Amino acid sequence: MELGEFARALEVGELTPLQWSELLSSDFHRRQWNLLHRLHADEVLRNMFPSLTHGSVRLRVDALDATSRQVLVHELSGERYEVINAEVPGADWDGVSTGDLIAYLRDSLEPEGWRFLWRADEIQAAKAAVRGDWWDDFTSAKQPLMVVRGSHSPVVPPRHAEEMIRRRPGTIEGKA
Repeated sequence: MELGEFARALEVGELTPLQWSELLSSDFHRRQWNLLHRLHADEVLRNMFPSLTHGSVRLRVDALDATSRQVLVHELSGERYEVINAEVPGADWDGVSTGDLIAYLRDSLEPEGWRFLWRADEIQAAKAAVRGDWWDDFTSAKQPLMVVRGSHSPVVPPRHAEEMIRRRPGTIEGKA
């Protein structure tokens, strides 16, 4: 990548896509194309900044922060990979199968592994803290409303969601 390209991509926030494009189109990196294409096909991993180091693909959460979460992936064969957490000094390479690779990498690049950005018990505690009769406020609002819940939601129990829909005409029910 030329310095001018780098500067323009950095300015418009397109550094990571440009780097992927460079790696995926360069004959110099042909030996890693299979792995690069596999990683780039994932909607989460394609947002990680890729680079090549000693035949391994390095994925970094922040392109400009060398201390951000990062992993190295090395292809052993078409069905086996080695992955190492590049942040941990003296860490061992983990053997990972093709079927587990994407989930393993996603989990490794999350600060606490994969999780919702909220916890159901915290939501329930917040709801308990504001218990009361809020139906007048709820039913008087004029904005359109869609109640979305999973079939086993610990956040909005089915009975409560049904009551919300019943009390406010025009409310749409969405199921996750």
